[in-house]
Amino acid sequence: MTTTCKKGKIGFRINAERRLPRAEDVEAVGRFSTCNLADGLNNFYTVDSAVRAMLPGRMAGPALTVKLSPADNLMLHKAIDMIRPGDVIVVDTHGCRNYCVCGELMVRSMQAKGASGIVVDGTVRDIAELRELGFPVFARGTEPCVGGKSGEGEINYPVVCGGIVVNPGDVIAADENGVVVIPLDDIDEVIDGARKKFESEALRREEIEKGVLVRKSVDDTLRGKGVI
Repeated sequence: MTTTCKKGKIGFRINAERRLPRAEDVEAVGRFSTCNLADGLNNFYTVDSAVRAMLPGRMAGPALTVKLSPADNLMLHKAIDMIRPGDVIVVDTHGCRNYCVCGELMVRSMQAKGASGIVVDGTVRDIAELRELGFPVFARGTEPCVGGKSGEGEINYPVVCGGIVVNPGDVIAADENGVVVIPLDDIDEVIDGARKKFESEALRREEIEKGVLVRKSVDDTLRGKGVI
């Protein structure tokens, strides 16, 4: 007998399985700022800056993707039940900003399941209570009104968050600088690029401490362009 991990139909379905990154790769990603990771990504796959930290915090983990119908969060409730420790929930609201997708109580459940954080291309609420929980929440803003719990949606299918396509299992990293998406197949290259940038910045700090406040290459470039 053939079994399947996929249930439902397009627009209203759940995929119980996804590719996941190696734990050591997620740990390596978490050691870098999103700035260094963006350098490793060659400045691609950075989420729209309007999706920002609602509270101070940082996180890194594999994406559990959720696509919601506007003004409805039924499938986000189900996604909480599917969280694996370390997951970052990534929510696509179809552009809805007038209804939030979650607040304190749902976030408490996410935290209890061991999620690393949540990124919402939309809004959240209960910001004072979320601050007390200390759970990383990234969103476009706050909205006190919450939607219904009956609509369509998809779990563990590709979503769009802040203009970037996110596939289930892609590594999400976020801090107060913003949010980046690391495609699962590119993770080794991104980590290597982030490490090189980190090491380059460390050398530059040493130069500044020695009094080299502006690199010679700046004047060399201007001279080559006939400016000086």
